Amino acid sequence: MSHLAQKIRENRAVAVYLTFFGLLLALFFIYYAIITLMKNEQNVLLHAKTLAEGKRLVTSIEPDQVDLTHENSLIHLTAEMTTDETLIDPQFKIDVDAIKLRRIVEMYQWQEKQSKNETSHIEYIYEKIWSNRFIDSKAFKFEKHHNPAMYLNSKDFNTENVKIGHFILSPNIINKMTRYQKLSITELSFIKAQDNLQKLLQGKESHLNEGNFYVGKNPASPKIGDLRIKFEFILHETISIIAKQVNSNLVPYQTQTGNQIELFEYGVVTANRMFINERISLFFSQFNKRFFGFFMMFLGIYVIFGLLWIAKTSLPFIKPFNIVGWLFSLIIATMLTLIIIGLTWKNSSPVMGRVLLVIALASLYFLKYARKKPELLNYEQVFHPDFDQSNLIPEKVVPEKRNQ
Repeated sequence: MSHLAQKIRENRAVAVYLTFFGLLLALFFIYYAIITLMKNEQNVLLHAKTLAEGKRLVTSIEPDQVDLTHENSLIHLTAEMTTDETLIDPQFKIDVDAIKLRRIVEMYQWQEKQSKNETSHIEYIYEKIWSNRFIDSKAFKFEKHHNPAMYLNSKDFNTENVKIGHFILSPNIINKMTRYQKLSITELSFIKAQDNLQKLLQGKESHLNEGNFYVGKNPASPKIGDLRIKFEFILHETISIIAKQVNSNLVPYQTQTGNQIELFEYGVVTANRMFINERISLFFSQFNKRFFGFFMMFLGIYVIFGLLWIAKTSLPFIKPFNIVGWLFSLIIATMLTLIIIGLTWKNSSPVMGRVLLVIALASLYFLKYARKKPELLNYEQVFHPDFDQSNLIPEKVVPEKRNQ
C-alpha cells in the first residue's frame, strides 16, 4: 500500500485522472438520484391525485340490485363472492366449489450451488431439494447428478363468472385474490383418482400423505424424481370493491388524472377506509425507490468529499475516510432528498411540501455536531460528573521510585 501511495505521489497525471474519473462518477450518482427521486415522486403524486379524485366521486351502494342511475359511475359495495361454477382438476378428479383452485407439483431433485474456498477456487455443491420448477441437470458442471423429466406440472383453475351480489367481478380483481387455503385430499378422493393417476404417473407408486398426493415409494425417505402434489383453493369470502359500474359488470374506473381505480379488500371495509389503506400501501410500496435515490445521492456526495480530501492530502484512497465525512454526506444527502420530494409535492400539497422543505433546512443544524470531534472522557468525568477539575494542581515533578 505504501508503495502504491509513493507511485501516486510521483505520478501527478494518474492523480488528475483518478480525480476526474471520481468527479464524473459522483456527478452521475447525484444526477441519477435526482432523476430517480423526481420520477418516483411524480408517479406517487399522480396516484395520490387519482385516489383523491376517486374519493370525491365514489358512491356506496347496496349489492342486491343493479341501479342504472349509477351507470359509468365509481361505486363501492360489500358482499360475499358467489359463483355457479365448480372447479375441476380433470387429471386428479378433484372438484371443489370455490373461486380459485391450484395444483402445486414439487419434485425432489438435485440443485447445484457454487462457492469459493480460501484459495478462491470455485467449488460445486449439490443438494437435494423440493422444487415446483424443473431444474435442468444438463447445465450442471458434473453430469453424475441427474434430474429426471418432470411429467406433471402445477396448474391454476379459475372461475370465469364470479359475482358480488348482482355484480360481476372483473378478471383483474380475481387475479389479485391470493388468500389460498389448503385443500386436504380425502381417502375417497384419492381412490377416485387412482385409475387416472396410473396413466399419468407412468405406473409409479402413489400414496396419500398428510392430505396430499405423494408419488414415490416412501414419503419419509424421498428419492430423486419423487413428486409431492398438493391443492389449495380460495373460498367464497366477503369482500369490498371500488370500481366502475357498466351494466352489471365491475370494471376499472378511468379518472381525469389518467390513472385507473379498481380497489379490492377482504372483509367489510368502508370506501373511506379503502382509500386510506391504498394511500398507506402506496407510501410503503415506494419506500424502497426513495431509499435507493437517497443512497445514490449519499454516494455522490461522499465521493465529492473524498475528492476534496484527496486534493488536500494528495494521498487518494490510502487512508480511510473519517466519521466526519460520513456524517456530512449523510446530512447533506438527507437535506437534498427532502428538498427534491418537497418541491415535487409543493404545488399539489402545499402543506406537505412546506413541511418537507422546513425539515430539509432544519437538518443543516446537525452539521455543527458533525464538525465536532469526539473527546475521550477520563475516569472522574464518567463516574463523578460533579467533580470540579479546576482545583487540581498539575504535577510538574514526577517522584522517583525508591529502590527496594
